[in-house]
Amino acid sequence: ARWTYACLYSRSRLSSCFSRFCHIFVRVIFMKAFRRPFSFAVVSDTHFVRREFGSTSERETNQLDPDAYVENVTYALAPMMDTLRELDPDLLFITGDIVEPSVDSHAAEDLKAALAFFSTCEIPIVYARGNLDDAQAFEVVVRPQVALALDIEIEQNYFSFSSDECLFVILDTSAWSQQQCLWVEQTLEDARRSNVEHVFIFGHHPVWPVARAFFLPFAFSQDMARLLQEFDVDGYFCGHTHNQSMIWHRTQGLPVFQFMGAMIGVSDEPPLAL
Repeated sequence: ARWTYACLYSRSRLSSCFSRFCHIFVRVIFMKAFRRPFSFAVVSDTHFVRREFGSTSERETNQLDPDAYVENVTYALAPMMDTLRELDPDLLFITGDIVEPSVDSHAAEDLKAALAFFSTCEIPIVYARGNLDDAQAFEVVVRPQVALALDIEIEQNYFSFSSDECLFVILDTSAWSQQQCLWVEQTLEDARRSNVEHVFIFGHHPVWPVARAFFLPFAFSQDMARLLQEFDVDGYFCGHTHNQSMIWHRTQGLPVFQFMGAMIGVSDEPPLAL
């Protein structure tokens, strides 16, 4: 009788455990099947500036009225933030030229003000450094914020992280070097050997510029064109040239998408998202 009871008790516990397992398994499958798809948004060349910082940069190539960048915050960046709040992506990437440098040297204050403005969208933000973003200020101000948002350690202005079976590679194209190139190559090689489903790369400069020939670091363009022919990458996101374009670039190896966007454009035209 005791043996029979023990068997029944064991079967009862086994049945209970099996039921709990099935319940958890079905719940996980249900959540995966019906959860909101993972999404991210990309913005570039925001050139944020505050009026109290005075005139914008002294760059000879700056053909805009100094107040135009200030007006851009209200004209383009604020509506962009409203749209981002509505879309509510899981991640937001800003691919450089976060701020428009001021005449006086206070790059850290510029970046702090920009990050405070963009943080109001309440979306985790990943920044890539642009050629107008001071390297030291970026390291001190921006990198800790990105590391906190992603809950990872970041030791360079270029880094990678994984989320939702995707690999995200962030470049510092303004400080391109063979060391960074080798790191990108190894990162993509590791991704090829793993179970990563999608690879997305983000940098400031385009690999293939549109309408502004040679407006990029030549060594970076050559190296990345070679890597994108060798490794399967879903898309490269960039900015810098202040025009919007999507390119399906057919190479001698693998074809790749290049997405190029900017929030700075023709001031008389409404901002248009790709």
